[in-house]
Amino acid sequence: MPFRENDDASRARAEALEQQVEELKEERDALVREKEKHYAKPEPEPEPEPAKAEAKADEKKSEPSPPPSSTSTRPSVVSKIFAVVLVSAVAFGIYKVVVRDRERTRARDDHRAAIAARNSAKERWTALTSVEPCVRSSTLQAAYALDLGRRTAVQKGEGWSQASSIVGGLPAQCTDQGVALLKAKETAPIAKMPLQHWIDAEAALVDPSKKVAAYYSNRDFKEDGFAAAPGLWSVLEVAVTKREAAFADVRENALPQLRADIRELARKEEATAGKTDVVWRIELGLMQWEVGEAWLRASGAYEGKTPDPTAASHAATPFVKALVERAKDAPIEVRRELRRYDFVTSKLLAGGVAPIEWLENMTRDGDLMRGIKAPPAMPTLPPEPPVDGD
Repeated sequence: MPFRENDDASRARAEALEQQVEELKEERDALVREKEKHYAKPEPEPEPEPAKAEAKADEKKSEPSPPPSSTSTRPSVVSKIFAVVLVSAVAFGIYKVVVRDRERTRARDDHRAAIAARNSAKERWTALTSVEPCVRSSTLQAAYALDLGRRTAVQKGEGWSQASSIVGGLPAQCTDQGVALLKAKETAPIAKMPLQHWIDAEAALVDPSKKVAAYYSNRDFKEDGFAAAPGLWSVLEVAVTKREAAFADVRENALPQLRADIRELARKEEATAGKTDVVWRIELGLMQWEVGEAWLRASGAYEGKTPDPTAASHAATPFVKALVERAKDAPIEVRRELRRYDFVTSKLLAGGVAPIEWLENMTRDGDLMRGIKAPPAMPTLPPEPPVDGD
């Protein structure tokens, strides 16, 4: 990383400056010692005897003249000491700048890492809350498509006008979220294998669905009198069946783990912030998912049958009752969103039968977790580091 390289270079410069400061200090100390030696007073000599005094006098006469007064040396010594002190001050200033730059580089690295962690948390949260509703919606779409295929292929085109839109919507719109969960290190291995199974089966569904949709949208049946329809639908049904088998693997082995991951995030959020709106939305949103799972399983859609609203409504009613009862303690903002689907819940609680479209709207469009703007237990973001020049 470039910041790691800058940090190493700064450390090398700091160490070189520290070595230079030490050398300058040693030179300064040597100069100080030289000055002290120069100005030291000589010890008094003992009184010489007369004969020796005369000899000494003669020796002194023969000695060369003493060097000039030390006053000429003093400016040179003082200048050297001043230079040492000045260089030391400059070196210390540069050292402080290097240390400051190193600290700022580290702060910028930490800030960018925190941003990356927050973006990763957002991506994971979107994936966790998208895959299960998408799997249910895709299963329902496949049941309608297969029913339509049986009718259009056998009855020579009855309902052909719906085929293009229904078949065109067969490929799931959440494969990107599935891939994100596969890549996330937090996703448990037990969930990754079913997710990969689904992603592979989804890819194999794209081409057959495009061919059927193009056949009807371009009205190619006018040229062959629907002769190609049975073969196209047969290939598509094989691909849909394989995708539904992958969905079954996801429902059994991946979705329980993904729900557990969502509950763990809610637990962390509640531990730090209390029973917030986000925590309530997660708790009630998971209960909505249970409603959706109950009615879709009972409707026959998992077997590729046309969904039965009566069986679906009766299966959903106990779960709807539990949801409505638990929601009484939720914040008013959450209760308001649930009340938008009173027309569905009141019918079910009265023992009535709700159309499949109503059940789908309540559990998909009314998903309370879609109203969560910031994921729970979001990593904190440290203060933005100062820019160069501050």
